[in-house]
Amino acid sequence: MHMALPSRKSSNPPSYATRSSRFPVLRRSRLQAIVICTCAVGLILFIVSRVFGGSERIPSGTAPVVIVTVLDEDNYAKEYLESIKENRIEYARKHGYTTFFPTIKDYELNGAPSSWAKVPATRHALTKFPYTTYVWYLDQNSFIMNPDLTIENHIMAPKRVENLMIKDQPIVPPDSVIKTWPHIKGDQVQLVLTQDKEGLAQGSFIVRRGDWSKFFLDTWFDPLYRSYNFQKADTHALEHIVQWHPTILSKLVLIPQRTMNAYTREQSAGESGTYQDGDFVIRFAGCEVQGRNCAAEADPFSKQWKTLKGRGLFGTFADAYISIRRTLYGLFLRAPGVRSQVQKQVNEAITKLQAKLVPSGPGVVRYLTLPKEGWSQETVLKELESLAAMDHTRWEDGYVSGAVYHGGDDLIKLQTEAFGKFTVANPIHPDVFPGVRKMEAEIVAMVLGMFNAPTGAAGVTTSGGTESILMACLSARQKAYAERGVTEPEMILPETGHTAFRKAGSYFGIKVHLVACPAPSYQVHIPSVSRLINSNTVLLVGSAPNFPHGIIDDISSLSKLALKRKIPLHVDCCLGSFLVPFLEKAGFETELFDFRLKGVTSISCDTHKYGFAPKGNSTVLYRTASLRSYQYFISPDWSGGVYASPSIAGSRPGALIAGCWASLMSVGETGYINACNSIVGATKKIAEAIHENPGLCNDLEVLGKPLVSVVAFSSKTLDIYDIADAMSAKGWHLNSLQDPPAIHVAVTLPIVKVWEKLVTDLEAVVEGEKEKERVRVVEGKGAKGKSVGDSAALYGVAGSLPNKSVVVELASGFLDTLYKA
Repeated sequence: MHMALPSRKSSNPPSYATRSSRFPVLRRSRLQAIVICTCAVGLILFIVSRVFGGSERIPSGTAPVVIVTVLDEDNYAKEYLESIKENRIEYARKHGYTTFFPTIKDYELNGAPSSWAKVPATRHALTKFPYTTYVWYLDQNSFIMNPDLTIENHIMAPKRVENLMIKDQPIVPPDSVIKTWPHIKGDQVQLVLTQDKEGLAQGSFIVRRGDWSKFFLDTWFDPLYRSYNFQKADTHALEHIVQWHPTILSKLVLIPQRTMNAYTREQSAGESGTYQDGDFVIRFAGCEVQGRNCAAEADPFSKQWKTLKGRGLFGTFADAYISIRRTLYGLFLRAPGVRSQVQKQVNEAITKLQAKLVPSGPGVVRYLTLPKEGWSQETVLKELESLAAMDHTRWEDGYVSGAVYHGGDDLIKLQTEAFGKFTVANPIHPDVFPGVRKMEAEIVAMVLGMFNAPTGAAGVTTSGGTESILMACLSARQKAYAERGVTEPEMILPETGHTAFRKAGSYFGIKVHLVACPAPSYQVHIPSVSRLINSNTVLLVGSAPNFPHGIIDDISSLSKLALKRKIPLHVDCCLGSFLVPFLEKAGFETELFDFRLKGVTSISCDTHKYGFAPKGNSTVLYRTASLRSYQYFISPDWSGGVYASPSIAGSRPGALIAGCWASLMSVGETGYINACNSIVGATKKIAEAIHENPGLCNDLEVLGKPLVSVVAFSSKTLDIYDIADAMSAKGWHLNSLQDPPAIHVAVTLPIVKVWEKLVTDLEAVVEGEKEKERVRVVEGKGAKGKSVGDSAALYGVAGSLPNKSVVVELASGFLDTLYKA
């Protein structure tokens, strides 16, 4: 029978009840132990997370500072805005910050002035970068001028901001009853502002991420305040809410204006707020009003920070120190008494130089006027023989570094024949001398092919490497003027780049920025090149190789930079000429340097060096014919007729072109590969001897990693200029270098035959200089003696003088001596 209710439980249940589950029934004591353990573990995890994890988990790689700048694309030139963006990006990259560049059109202002856009933009940044620590709003019309300062250390560190804060300062000067709080602690600060003569200056302010900053920005952007139609819009609205909202005032501090908001004009900033060199930020406050021009006001400061970023703060200070030292030393040299002594020594040096270069004494006849009657050919030839036999450094024996790039006696005979056939030829008249025109065009075509020029490439022949470099610089200057309106051109040059680039700067009004080529590579420092580029940059330069150390710059990186920044890149291959293009085919290590790199727009190549053409031959090559046309000079309205010339010279010697063409056709590719093998092979043997020869390796060291024909070496223990003079005494003519002091040898075919003699003599000279030091030590005079040789005197003085005016006088005297009959 079924019951409506369950039966009542027995009051005496069995000792062991039947299990209704797979899990055991826990005793109360065991359950309590588990609960206690769980709580203990939880507490430990909580403590660990607080100690090691903080209250918030911030993703790794989060930028601590976001720089916000609202751009007005409708009313400002694109180039100006790009310069502003570049300024922020470079600074942010330096310190691991990030940037945010919204535009005015990104925010709905409902008819309010565009200056309000800063508020939603800053609020937007807090949402877009939810883990950043600080948002720094910096007005569009401003530049960061001291990139070494950081937001954290320069301003926001608690102790720092406490030292900076201006306490009990009226919010609206000069007599507002509402003042900044006097007792706020540095770690409580949420908003940092400056103040100019008229009130709060919100063109540069910092907020700390958090709920307070969101509340503040939302309050500031409230439609109510935007509808009040304040005279100064967002500025007056900010002053209003600061004075009426203690919650906002209590977290705000004012700091000195020049800390992060210096102005260009004193009338709005006051003397204490006007920009001075070294200040963090400069703002062109009010530059948008009628009668002023923001871009024009910004231009000198734009150039200044771009120069600063290339040099770095310490480099800029070093440059300033050197400049001041040079000026002061120049004044010292002109002081009464000092000037007379300096001039006396200069005159003595020039007199000594003239005695060495200008022949004198019995048997020396000087021809200062035309002979009354012309000489016979026999007499002229006899005198020519005498002149050729004058005592000179024996380049024929291979004792001269560079200078003479001899291709062999047979080639010289061929060149002489070519000269004879085209003695009167002048390329300026191609209709009269069509053969010269044909040869010149073919020379250019052959050299373009060597450098892997693309279809449409072009070039011209010149009188030498200097003219080739001048033409490349002129072309870049003219291109920048025609296409970008650049009137103050600048180029960026490795400090080891050929001095012809400096000559081009002097001739054509191009400002030259020199970039360091630091050890151990002695290649141009690419980051410095990048930092120096600005809107006036018309040309980047690299060497393949450079003259001082024989090092090929990192042309690949320069090419990428040139492409990215849309700036021409010239590769100076005058010294590398007919060696570098054949390194790979001769079996040597090489680097990309030619037109295969798309950023390379022009190349200079001397055919009269390792092309073995007669002196006075070179080429300058361009990626396109339009680039070449920028070096042309055309005068369409001259009374003498239409005048057009491709380079500096008007009339040119067709005989030189014929000699060059004959040389290229005679030697051929196989001949140049064989010459490359011999010359570069000898160069590597000389470098290897300096590295490994026990008599050399302890005292000399090779600079960088030379890949072509030049080996430069300095001394770790001896005066390198004493070594240069001692080698001169043995008949060697090597090149002395400076910065750093060194010697180089440029290997030619004559040197290939005597490179072992060079190493032997160098070993003897080093041992001789060491012996002199040992004698001086024994005599108690100290290891270092006074350098007395010509090289030691000239380069020792040049290197030690802060002001080089004395060296300039000596060099000028040398040039004068060249024309002393």
